[in-house]
Amino acid sequence: MLVHDEKDSTLAFILGNMTYNPEVPRPLGIFQSLDRPSYDDSVQEQIENEIAKKGEGNIKELLLGNDSWVVD
Repeated sequence: MLVHDEKDSTLAFILGNMTYNPEVPRPLGIFQSLDRPSYDDSVQEQIENEIAKKGEGNIKELLLGNDSWVVD
């Protein structure tokens, strides 16, 4: 049994690659823990930054825009 520091990326890489070798025991558990924002938080931050730079926007103007036409 191996108990390791989940912040150690080198050992996490080694443990992750042990699954490809049937000659060694299969590791289980948390290999690596990273303290960083979730994907949802990152996307929400990007949206808020763009709204702050460019304003709220208008869906009708976006759809009709300058390059619109009518199909009869």
